Amino acid sequence: MKFDEFVTPNLSRIAVAEMNERRDLPRFLRFLFLTTIVVRTFISERQANHLRDKFESNGNINYKQAWMSVMLARSVFYWAGHPSFENLMQRLARVDFEAAFNEVNAAHYFRLHGWDILARPVTGIKGEDFDFIAIRNEIAMNVEVTALEKTQVDKETLFRKLQKKRRQLPKIGPNAIYCLIPEEWAVPDVDDILADVANRFFLVTERVSCVLFAVSMWPELRPALGSAIDIVTPRHATATYVYGNATSPFSVDLSLVSTPGFISQRKFEFDKWFMWLLWEAEVSSRDFRPT
Repeated sequence: MKFDEFVTPNLSRIAVAEMNERRDLPRFLRFLFLTTIVVRTFISERQANHLRDKFESNGNINYKQAWMSVMLARSVFYWAGHPSFENLMQRLARVDFEAAFNEVNAAHYFRLHGWDILARPVTGIKGEDFDFIAIRNEIAMNVEVTALEKTQVDKETLFRKLQKKRRQLPKIGPNAIYCLIPEEWAVPDVDDILADVANRFFLVTERVSCVLFAVSMWPELRPALGSAIDIVTPRHATATYVYGNATSPFSVDLSLVSTPGFISQRKFEFDKWFMWLLWEAEVSSRDFRPT
């Protein structure tokens, strides 16, 4: 899909008008408000309103909220024209903001590691309503995405989360669970803790071929930041721990999900659109000054 087919002139006019209304705000805040326009247009108004509430106060934004919003908007542009675009947007619209980010984060992880993504339509049927199929060579792996909300390190809670989510996957694999872990779990022996949980989980199921735990670190967003580039450049780090189920008849080569594969480096279309809109807004408001 061409850029001008995806971003219609009407959408750009709406974006320019909103940026003009907020022209007294720092650029990075206008950048964030633009993400809410994209979320409202392609995902859901409910999620867009949630983000706007977070961004209304300049001094009350943390980096996690900001980066999640940016990644959702970039993902809309990135997936435009992909066969799974409609199903992916449908899935993102039915969940809350953080769950939508989690699904996109997992899909990007698999894309980075050389897999293509087939987003599933929403069915509501256990065993069929997992999040997407990751495809690489002749392997089609069913993936269920989840996140642990409890910040305290607790093996039992994590084990129960995996137990619950495995029922979303079909009985025939290969199957994977991608689980996001709170940053409070980033302790020195986190690998041992996660390995213990994964190995215990594999003792009670052959259905799941592998489990991926992603631990993200989120620094705070400083209110003094003044330009779009402060948001464009991601500053969060993610450590992913991958464990395979040796008892599963659907085992997979773990290097396929733990070693990055080749992926073309594209410019962020959303970011380029923002810079164009910024110029248009400044010209149309007669506040533009050549530099």
